[in-house]
Amino acid sequence: MSQLALKLELAPSTVQRDIELLERAGIVHSMRVGKTRVVSLDPGCASLGELRALFEKTYGPPQILSELLAGLSGLNEAFIFGSWAARYSGEEGPVPGDIDLLVIAEEQDFDANLVYEAARTASERLGREVNVSIVNEDEWRNDHSGFLDTIRERPLLRLSELPSGGGLLEVRPLEREVSQAGSEALAEERGERV
Repeated sequence: MSQLALKLELAPSTVQRDIELLERAGIVHSMRVGKTRVVSLDPGCASLGELRALFEKTYGPPQILSELLAGLSGLNEAFIFGSWAARYSGEEGPVPGDIDLLVIAEEQDFDANLVYEAARTASERLGREVNVSIVNEDEWRNDHSGFLDTIRERPLLRLSELPSGGGLLEVRPLEREVSQAGSEALAEERGERV
């Protein structure tokens, strides 16, 4: 529980109290292993499917999109941008109605239809439309159209390490680093020192 308290930035007593409430509700169970208290979902919880669906729709877009895009040939990077990335990064605002996905791909060995298929599948699982924008590496680094500049300036959520086979991936906001190439190119165009 101490690891969970650190991760959630909460007092251990708060986490302990909430775990006990969840345990009494039959959502989680815990057991002691030495001095450690191990907490896990209770597989017998009657509402586990609904809870899983709720968390998947609320927090799952990065994981689901990462899994669906994993192993696609020619895909260099992928980001969630727009209102979903902004809310994930802590910006106030209404609940996003859709998810915006930016894919940076090589022109050769890349099948855009596979990305659109992954977006349709993700839309069905998440209950929200996934809008796809695809650019090549050169466009991402050098194109300073209003659209790409806006994406670079706003919160981006990188779907990192897109391995074949899926698995739990690191998902992290780009805290104003945007992308090294993108921010350097943007600064140069604005006449700023790099």
